[in-house]
Amino acid sequence: LIPDLRPTLPNLVRAAEATARLTELAWTPLAGYPGADQPWLMQCRLCGWEGRRFWSHLRGRNGDPTPRPIIRHPGCLPVADHAELIAKFAAELTTTCECEFKHPTTERQALDVLSSLKNASQGNSGPLALLYARPILEPCPASNTRATALRCALNRITTQK
Repeated sequence: LIPDLRPTLPNLVRAAEATARLTELAWTPLAGYPGADQPWLMQCRLCGWEGRRFWSHLRGRNGDPTPRPIIRHPGCLPVADHAELIAKFAAELTTTCECEFKHPTTERQALDVLSSLKNASQGNSGPLALLYARPILEPCPASNTRATALRCALNRITTQK
């Protein structure tokens, strides 16, 4: 997260979801998640371009997951080549975390992480909360599975109030 964005559970889960979707679309974030309507520094994995893009433009709209605009950025590879290259990068994604530091990929694991984060943030332990945020925000080949587990866990936490 960027420093101006509070590390609330919803913001952290949205960051995990955004990062997972960017990975699917062959983008690499180069800075913390800024929120939907702020420019985000990222790199195009298709050609190496670096610059700022709005997450709100990349996530799609109203249930249609097609990023807008269709052209990734000026100077990128031809649009006709995008689908094949994006599919190549998407093939690297997995549904299980094989990372040395295990990331939560089940709802139970995600509940544990979010509960620990919630407890750490209530105790005003900023550094401890950042440590608990690590499994949510680090790159992982199972980022989509992790994002889904985190969303389910957050929904369960918020409905228990």
